[in-house]
Amino acid sequence: GSANQFDAAAGDPDFTHLSLDAEVRGQMAVTRESIGADLAYGGFGGVKGVTGKGVVVAVIDSGVDSKNAAVKGRVIAAYDFTSSGDGDQFGHGTHLASVIAGSDTGQNYGGVAPGARIVSLKVLKADGSGQTSDVISALAWVRDNATRLNIRIVNVSLGHPVYESYEDDPLA
Repeated sequence: GSANQFDAAAGDPDFTHLSLDAEVRGQMAVTRESIGADLAYGGFGGVKGVTGKGVVVAVIDSGVDSKNAAVKGRVIAAYDFTSSGDGDQFGHGTHLASVIAGSDTGQNYGGVAPGARIVSLKVLKADGSGQTSDVISALAWVRDNATRLNIRIVNVSLGHPVYESYEDDPLA
């Protein structure tokens, strides 16, 4: 808008705040900086820097394509709870794994914890659907294998509509 429009809006009591209509992007371009991960890499205030090295993250989702350039060499184990085949036919799990621990490949921005490793626990099929019981099985698998694989974080970025109280919902 013009300067006159801004002046008019500034004097209008219906306007309490104006915000920039900034460009947005659906990518990792500024994620590390926005959450302060880039500061954590170098350390600060006498605290040693961290990159996720030594940390294993279990990703309970649609699987992870371990051949994808962003996560190649990061997937240390993969288990399929759907019996629908190895890999990630849906793409969501691979996306999450790259956000978590992806390499900066030039085409992909690096993940927020580029030193971390991934355990892929597939509970979603090619159409992105799955069963609550498979998610519960994957969580039980993490409980039973966390120490052996040094799993310290579990990512579950899925859900279902509310059918019952959280007090009774096994996923909650």
